[in-house]
Amino acid sequence: MPDLYVFDTSAIAAFTDQEEGAAEVERLLDAARKGECQIEVCTISLMELYYVALQEKSEDEAIKLVALVKAWPVRWIYPDERTLLQAVRSRQPTVFQ
Repeated sequence: MPDLYVFDTSAIAAFTDQEEGAAEVERLLDAARKGECQIEVCTISLMELYYVALQEKSEDEAIKLVALVKAWPVRWIYPDERTLLQAVRSRQPTVFQ
């Protein structure tokens, strides 16, 4: 099984805003496209990205950002309450914290 990475909001923002860590996120996205690793993202991160872009930019920019990220080769996690609480108690592999 390929290595698993979990992107949080800051990892996604690093890439989309070309901040420190953007090259690593891009490398992992390229590897995921080739099937060399697996990336998971919680839909809560998508909500956070949309909210920040809506506040700092515009609704059009927020929608474009969501469309960009939704096109990535990642598995979207739609957590229920139990999953959210378990995630708090356990440490998942992450790119950035």
